[in-house]
Amino acid sequence: MNILQMALDKGGNKTAIRLERVGMYRMAQDFDAADAELKKVKGENTQADFHYQRARLWEAKGQYDQAIADYKTSLELEPNHELALFHLALRCDLNGDEEAAIDYYRKIGEK
Repeated sequence: MNILQMALDKGGNKTAIRLERVGMYRMAQDFDAADAELKKVKGENTQADFHYQRARLWEAKGQYDQAIADYKTSLELEPNHELALFHLALRCDLNGDEEAAIDYYRKIGEK
């Protein structure tokens, strides 16, 4: 049994644990498991971390437009979400939108 399952079994924050699992599955390139874990998250439309994790999953799958949309939703919900800001800036930079990338990088520096 892994540590995240133990935390879940002991009453830990289900949403936070599930989102950590999504990241672990994504890094292991088990996208089906990551998708399944995302579907278990309650209140997903109100959580910046949900949209951040889903954006990272979209990006890992090569679906960059969807990733950008979810990064932006994450930032609408939590304007100072550092990871969403960084990865959106990077994605904009990789897409050749240097002006937007610089704006997002600056927002990180303003914190």
